[in-house]
Amino acid sequence: PLRYGSGLRMKVLEAWARGVPVVATPEAVAGLEARAGEDHIAASDGPAFAAALARLANEPILREALVAGGRRLLARAHDPGRAADALTAVYESAMARMSARRARA
Repeated sequence: PLRYGSGLRMKVLEAWARGVPVVATPEAVAGLEARAGEDHIAASDGPAFAAALARLANEPILREALVAGGRRLLARAHDPGRAADALTAVYESAMARMSARRARA
């Protein structure tokens, strides 16, 4: 299991987008609002990873649930359209404040 590295979170997001169930260390999903058991299986060492992969191989319902959970999280918290809308709202707010300051000056 990887403890740190560039791009781990992007790999998790890509897996969710592609419908791949995720097994990850807590560090790999840090900051993604992920919940172990809902959108991924948490594993901190080699034996835990092996056990998680065996579960995924033998439990199709678990695979489906993790894929669905990952896609829900992706849509809720990491959707590019929502991110763009939020950024646009920040810009519009900043521009409105600047316009108000200019009008008072």
